[in-house]
Amino acid sequence: MGKICRSVLRIHSVYVKEEYGAPLLRTEELAAAFDGALVFVGDENAMTHDVLSPDRVAAFAEKAAPLLAALKARGIKAGWNVLSTIGHHAESPDPAMDGMDFLQRADRTENRGTLCPVSGKTTAYIAEVYGILSRYAPDFIFSDDDLNYGAHCWCSHCLAWFKAFSGIDFIGAKDLSAMFGCADKSARLRARREWLDFYRLRIDRIFSTIAAVCAKNAPDAAMGFMTCTLGSDGMGAADWCAALQKGGAAVYLRPGGGVYTDNALSAALKKAHGVARQAALAKNKAIVLAEIENFPYQSLKKSAKYTVFEAMCYVGAGCNGAAYNFLPYSGKHEEYAPFIRAVAAA
Repeated sequence: MGKICRSVLRIHSVYVKEEYGAPLLRTEELAAAFDGALVFVGDENAMTHDVLSPDRVAAFAEKAAPLLAALKARGIKAGWNVLSTIGHHAESPDPAMDGMDFLQRADRTENRGTLCPVSGKTTAYIAEVYGILSRYAPDFIFSDDDLNYGAHCWCSHCLAWFKAFSGIDFIGAKDLSAMFGCADKSARLRARREWLDFYRLRIDRIFSTIAAVCAKNAPDAAMGFMTCTLGSDGMGAADWCAALQKGGAAVYLRPGGGVYTDNALSAALKKAHGVARQAALAKNKAIVLAEIENFPYQSLKKSAKYTVFEAMCYVGAGCNGAAYNFLPYSGKHEEYAPFIRAVAAA
């Protein structure tokens, strides 16, 4: 398995641009603070949660390759964080993805930013995208939380698969949705349990596709995934670890749940409890890196001390380390340098 990484910096896609990446790489304490780095796969000009065409992914990877190489030259393992494997939601839909099978909600409306998780078109798309990324000798290839809450699709593909999988007879999405809330307790519980089992199977199939492709091009790259909440999300973590396992390469789990302000110390303690519960679902089959969010959802950020305090809380709750998300869209070195120094000193 080799040496595991315990302190990982997540780098937004805009940092592949020279004016953003160069100051980051010149930060004196960078290698002291982090033994790993993940570059968001996306658009170099903006943060987007849509699925991107293979051509756009390939162009971005080529642009980002020097950043990965520069990080490695500084002794930092480097790889990809695929923000949208099947997509989160429609923010700026890529016209090149027209013709794909997109996720349908129970009311039959379409989410143009998320792909149907079982469609053959989606499987081929995932294989192509991860095939592109795995050719750049990455140390890591992580997926994100779109493979949790993004997989509840009600399209004709998924409903047909579910009927065959569960043996439950129903007529369309409306009929199945009614079963989830019907008065017959045994029928209701059966429908719900079968749907969650099917949900986990859909994710398992995606991870198996990812692992098979990456095993060819990057057999030593560590694979990673994210859990998000303690509902249905993440409840298949142990099986997903097994699906992503290839050879002796490590598997990482990044349990989520945001703490976006430092208004109360108790927020980190509450998250520590949730993170520990998510990590337990992996049943010791993964290296666990807690997600530390100081993401620019708001102008007023958490302090550097609180950011490090969070990491200590989550390690105390059983995580092996932390993955930090605090680089601003602005790229201003004076905004993020104090955080890097604080992590290096911790």
